[in-house]
Amino acid sequence: MLLICYGTRPEIIKLAPVIRELLAQSIPFKSLFTGQHSTLYHQFKDLIPDPDYFIETPSGLSLNASMGNMLLKIDPILKSNQFKLMIVQGDTASAYVCSLAAFNQSIRIGHVEAGLRTNDLSSPFPEEGYRQMISRIAAFNWAPTINSLINLERENIFTGSVTGNTIVDQCISYQLPIIYSDKVLVTLHRRENFGERMKKLFMELERLATLHPELEIIFP
Repeated sequence: MLLICYGTRPEIIKLAPVIRELLAQSIPFKSLFTGQHSTLYHQFKDLIPDPDYFIETPSGLSLNASMGNMLLKIDPILKSNQFKLMIVQGDTASAYVCSLAAFNQSIRIGHVEAGLRTNDLSSPFPEEGYRQMISRIAAFNWAPTINSLINLERENIFTGSVTGNTIVDQCISYQLPIIYSDKVLVTLHRRENFGERMKKLFMELERLATLHPELEIIFP
């Protein structure tokens, strides 16, 4: 039996194609939601079936307290079932905690979107650390690109294979037309962008807007 674990909005979006394929091939699985992004979950929950296990993670906890809460609640779920493989996605706290819980119970781990690297533990923080640690204990590292696979092999991790990027699969599923226009989408929410780096980025955007007044720069 497979167990698919997720806890954030991007995990839901990127695991939806995997779940659709499992359903299409009638492969049995169960799913677990960690509650990491419980408020954002409702925005995208219709992309996937309701989880079999829904963990309550109180808001306002420190990162360590939140992860400890997840770990304690995941452990009995794993002990009471005969899961052979856990699938996690990306580099979230949920992905890392679920992977650690599975590893401690000798359950194999499949890591979707493995091999992304900056090789700088401070950027993105803490995600760079999480994804490196998940790759080390995963039985299957599903890399989105050949460069990601090379990153794994540089770390002497030879459990990888190139599978493509599930966010591309998700976008294709909507069958939207590809349009090249003068709109520029900008996201600068990462904490490593705060401070002087943010100021420099805004100065560059101002310069771009001045040189190309036809552009519409959108900040969601």
